[in-house]
Parts: sequence; C-alpha cells; structure tokens
Amino acid sequence: WDARRLADAAARLRDRGGRQLMALLIYPAGEAHALSEFLWHAGSRPDVVEQGAVIVARGRRHRGLGTAALAWGLAALRVAWPDAGRVYSSEATDD
Repeated sequence: WDARRLADAAARLRDRGGRQLMALLIYPAGEAHALSEFLWHAGSRPDVVEQGAVIVARGRRHRGLGTAALAWGLAALRVAWPDAGRVYSSEATDD
C-alpha cells in the first residue's frame, strides 16, 4: 500500500458517496508504519461504520503499531463522525 493506492481507494469510495477516515502512524523520517481505516458506505445507517484494513509495514509488525493505529482511529472517529455509535469488523482467518 503506497500513497497512490490509498488515494485511489479513497477516490473510488467518494465516487460512490461514501466516506473514509484513516489513522496513519508516521515516523519522523516520513515513513508510514501502520494505518487503520474506517469506512461509511452510502445508503448505510449513519450510526454504523465499517472498520476496514489495519496494515502494518513488514519489519514493524508485532510491536503494537496496528493496535495503536486502531486506537487512534477510533478516537478520531468519535470526533469526525459523532453519529457513529457502532463499528463492525471482520478478521481474516489466518490473522
């Protein structure tokens, strides 16, 4: 996942009337080491949000960065989308 791929995914969601909130953990050198995304799909209930991908850079895994990105994202979600009362998620079987 690079900046271009993330921007393209966000643009596709916007084109369908959805919204996206993304928490990025960026280190001082400017590298993004983890992200957590939240999505609201057009036509969905305004109080229900999907927790999308949580991605941690190879070599940075198993350090709590995914959990930190998720926590920061949930905190930002409360401010950005105050109507959101429920977040749902799915998990890959091998995670």
